[in-house]
Amino acid sequence: MIAHNENHGYSDVGISLESATGAEVYNNTIFHEHDYPNAIEYRFAASNNLTIINNLSNRAIVSRSGGTVSLLANNITSAATDWFTNVTTGDLHLVSELNGVAGSALDISGLSNDFDLQSRPLGTGSDIGADEYSANVPDKFPVFNSISHLIAGLLLLL
Repeated sequence: MIAHNENHGYSDVGISLESATGAEVYNNTIFHEHDYPNAIEYRFAASNNLTIINNLSNRAIVSRSGGTVSLLANNITSAATDWFTNVTTGDLHLVSELNGVAGSALDISGLSNDFDLQSRPLGTGSDIGADEYSANVPDKFPVFNSISHLIAGLLLLL
């Protein structure tokens, strides 16, 4: 989950793939309250053979300066503030089983947990984005306040 409020002094893309080959970007939730137009960018001709699937955002997913994807599918770029618990504090848990989001993700081999380490799917199919909707949201959710903490969290999710 990536949230970026409007009061932060630096506005840029949520996920940037720069000169990346074969990267896979699955089931992220990105919500920007600033003016930068893109949630995910794949930049430069050296960025190729990329897979970008099941991401939920309120901004575009685009190529910049020649980046290419082999599969760009099942992403939603029209998320609204009221879809989430509290955008201002970065709590991007889904507030309900949203039509088109809940149970709508493409199956990703090996992806069995959401951001809170809850099992996927909880219903008939997995949800698009980082959160699998549940009426029982954990009291606390992971907050990564450093790069090393983020890497440790990603390794835990793997």
